[in-house]
Amino acid sequence: TVQAIGFNRCTNVTLRGLTIDYDPLPFTQGKIVALGKDKSTVEFELFDGYPDNELEERIEIFDPATRELRRASYYGWREFERTGPRRYRISKGENYRYRPEVDTERVGDFLVTNNQFPSRSSGHAVVLSGCNNVRIEDVTLYAAPIFGFLENDCDGSTYRRCKIDRRDPADDPVKRAEPRLRSLNADAYHSKSATKGPAILSCTAHFQGDDCVNINGHYYYVAGSHGKTLRLVASREPNIAVADPVEFLPYRGSRPADAVAVSIAPDPAPLSEAEKAFIRKLGMVERVRAQFLRDRVKVYTLTMDREVNLPEGSAVCSSRRVGNGFVVKDCDFGDNRSRGILIKASHGEVTGNRITKSRMAAVLISPEFHW
Repeated sequence: TVQAIGFNRCTNVTLRGLTIDYDPLPFTQGKIVALGKDKSTVEFELFDGYPDNELEERIEIFDPATRELRRASYYGWREFERTGPRRYRISKGENYRYRPEVDTERVGDFLVTNNQFPSRSSGHAVVLSGCNNVRIEDVTLYAAPIFGFLENDCDGSTYRRCKIDRRDPADDPVKRAEPRLRSLNADAYHSKSATKGPAILSCTAHFQGDDCVNINGHYYYVAGSHGKTLRLVASREPNIAVADPVEFLPYRGSRPADAVAVSIAPDPAPLSEAEKAFIRKLGMVERVRAQFLRDRVKVYTLTMDREVNLPEGSAVCSSRRVGNGFVVKDCDFGDNRSRGILIKASHGEVTGNRITKSRMAAVLISPEFHW
């Protein structure tokens, strides 16, 4: 259950007509056989034909009658506990509180979660890294350990008539007690830090474990500003280059006009206790907060061509590296636990798409500060 295909710094390459599947599958599924008090625990038994290697929590629960999602995702699960041959129990954790309008799972429902083989192996099905004008056409994905298509730092990629869906049991090379409920484990089409965003044309994505489309770049946390300089905190080296236009997302107040990066260099001064205290009170994903508060977090000084006063807690990015110029057109998406089309870029086009039964927003255009 690892990466299938990779393109690294390729230009003018076309991949056409390939089908990708996995054996063993990067997910497994079974039937809920017992629920604890107030549904605080779930016990399930794996169906024949599904793998039993190293289970990883990425749980989705389906209605066996409709074969559609029964409930929204829950994020507090503990570790899997084996209770018998191909049988497991998992707890929702100490902070769980029963809510009847949300916790709608029942005994007899079907449960799907990730599966790794060998242990601690994962990856995306198709990965493009630093590529220009790569075309992916008529490629079908029936499974992926994480994302289906992932591109990093690319320019002008095209995905045309690509298909992501559950595999028909009549076409499945492995005999299974129940047909598959999931296609991929996470996002279908994911673009990060593209110079020109991808063109996703006449593609499909159904029943994957996360967003159908996610186009984004890296935003960097501002710990303070002084004159033309900003003090940035980052979990990796920022992809803001000299002469890049820099876009500002202020923690409060109106957004300043873009400036131009003059220089960026490591800042030898570690985060102060006051800066850490401010980070501790912000609303953000906890693992992101933990990265910012660790001793090895990277701090940088970004110098602009003019003075910019940004309050602590703001964010910045290179607007040249967030996927601007994207196109998502004439696609068929849905049947997933999250968003249909999630855009964190600008100057693009979203037209002629059909989005059915995405449980969150059909189309969301917004940065997400908590990430």
